[in-house]
Amino acid sequence: MTNLYLSCLGIFLLIFMATLSIAGPIVTIALLSAILISSLAALQSTSTASTRFSYRYTLYFIGLSTLLTIMTSYFMLPNLSDLFQQNNSAIIGKIITLAFMPLVYQMYYKGILCVQYLFFKEPTLPECSDLDSANMPGCSMLIATRNEPFDVCKLTFDSANALIYPDDKKEIIVVDNSDLDHADYLLWKNYVEEHAKNNPKTSYKFIHRNGTEGFKPKNLDIAMEHISQDHVLLLDADSTLKKDTLLKVMPEFIKDNKLGYASLLIKGTNQECNFFSKICCISQNMLRYSMNLIGQTGFVIFQGHNSIWSKKTLEAIGPWLEMHKGEPMIVEDVAAAVRAYFKGFYGKSIWVESGEWVPTSLRECEAMWMRWTYGNMQITHKYIGKICRAATMSFKEKMDILNQMFSFSYILTPIFAILAIIQPHVSAFWLAFMVLTQLPSLLYVIGYSRHNKPKSVSWIKWVTHLYLAFFCHEHVY
Repeated sequence: MTNLYLSCLGIFLLIFMATLSIAGPIVTIALLSAILISSLAALQSTSTASTRFSYRYTLYFIGLSTLLTIMTSYFMLPNLSDLFQQNNSAIIGKIITLAFMPLVYQMYYKGILCVQYLFFKEPTLPECSDLDSANMPGCSMLIATRNEPFDVCKLTFDSANALIYPDDKKEIIVVDNSDLDHADYLLWKNYVEEHAKNNPKTSYKFIHRNGTEGFKPKNLDIAMEHISQDHVLLLDADSTLKKDTLLKVMPEFIKDNKLGYASLLIKGTNQECNFFSKICCISQNMLRYSMNLIGQTGFVIFQGHNSIWSKKTLEAIGPWLEMHKGEPMIVEDVAAAVRAYFKGFYGKSIWVESGEWVPTSLRECEAMWMRWTYGNMQITHKYIGKICRAATMSFKEKMDILNQMFSFSYILTPIFAILAIIQPHVSAFWLAFMVLTQLPSLLYVIGYSRHNKPKSVSWIKWVTHLYLAFFCHEHVY
């Protein structure tokens, strides 16, 4: 399959180069897009693979993106040089072209990933039998909470408690730092402790601490002192799980002792709260899916919850609470994943659905993304040098992390629009590239629509929701 694809791609590139002298800007960009779409054959051949350090991934994702970037820069250079020719400063056009290259590269890298989204088939995991589960390792479930509504916490606890697995191999640990006068604190505490009395085979622990120092990472570190099982399932206060989750995921850790964590597919479950949450669910689901898709052939982004870790990996990477320049690392999840790769472990995308609650207001959504953005900057500042030098990570895994930290390709959209106005004689060229910058999100919307349209929703309403989610996804992707 690989040789066939390379042969087809080589023939296609020869045709492409032969038409350079006669092709206009629209045809040229159409050919660039065709090369992008032609990567589908390669992506399908790797969609179910789990081998790391494979040259194929570098060839398909890194090589093809680089080739397209060089071609695009070749067409940009004369137009940008012409723009500054009147000031006898054509060198400025070359400098700008060079500055554009990383952004153009990221645009194509995302585009190739999004092509995969359209046709990717989620691999199915075999479920171990009751007999097999008796030989599976145990799993502790950690829930960190603070001033949460009891109904929400109860939903998460009941979901974890209902997992099909031997009772003596399950453990639920709640570390809560709610204010003691919070209305639902005692309800939550009593509910957990009541289960401890009624089900002695499973261990239940409710641990309370005062204050907010160290935030959620501090709660997790306290919980780690009490776990008794070999693996840890991390849950947020609004997480939900399918009953067979452990039966499907735990065998993955038996297959490879270097598997550090398994990241479940996360989907929003509170879409009916209000109109904003409905739109946010669509956007967030696309984002979560893309994270799992990236991890299929590259770096697996630990998303903070709904993931299972091996205890030995957590012991190797150290405490959750990590400081940088005297401040706690805000996105302790991504930092932990990076440290796991440094220690020789790796993550894996697991296509088992799990639930979360998405923000229900613009203020909540803004706060979430500000926190993530600041946290990614912390990780960049602290780890970028070590990431680039790490021998325990593949080249594509490094590129995936950098793509996560520097997702700035959409800056090109307004720049191309301005260039189309300034250079009306080649406006079609710049406008075509402006459309190309929207390709990743557009493909995500199309792919999401194919698999997730509710039967009860009319096409008009559904397209309206997708239209709004498209711009929300543009902001966050």
